[in-house]
Amino acid sequence: MPNRPTSRNARAYHGLGGTPTYRSWYSMWDRCLNKANASFKHYGAKGISVCERWSSIDLFVADMGLRPDGMTIDRKDRAGNYEPSNCQWASELDQQRNRGGVKLTVEIARAIRDRVASGEPRARVARDVGIDASAVSRIVTGESWRDA
Repeated sequence: MPNRPTSRNARAYHGLGGTPTYRSWYSMWDRCLNKANASFKHYGAKGISVCERWSSIDLFVADMGLRPDGMTIDRKDRAGNYEPSNCQWASELDQQRNRGGVKLTVEIARAIRDRVASGEPRARVARDVGIDASAVSRIVTGESWRDA
C-alpha cells in the first residue's frame, strides 16, 4: 500500500490544495492509513485501503472527476476498497440510506424526531435505533432526512 502523499510541492503542482476534491482525497487516505485518525477503526483497521493508482490526485480526479457540491466519496460495496470500480460521489443522505446494518426509512426518521421532541435523550434513541448520536442530531435538525 502506498504512503499517503503529503508533499506541499505536490499540492501546489496540481492546484487543488484546499478544495473539496483535495479534502475528500486526503481524508480518504488519512482514515485508511493514519492510526491516529478517529475513523481509522472503521477503515484502515478493517483492511480498507486505497488503490495505488489514486496515490496521485491527478489520477483520482481523472477517474472520479471533481467533487460535486454537497457530495462526498462513497464506496458502493462497504467492505470493498477505495478504487475506481467501487467509488462514486454521493450525498450524505444517500450514504445514510445505504449504510450497512441499519436501513433507515422515512418512518424511522419520523419516529426518531418524535422521540427526541418528547424529551427522550438522543443517545438513548441512537442506541435503540442502532445509529450514532450524530446521525440522530442530523435527523432532528433536518440536516438529513428532510423529507421525513
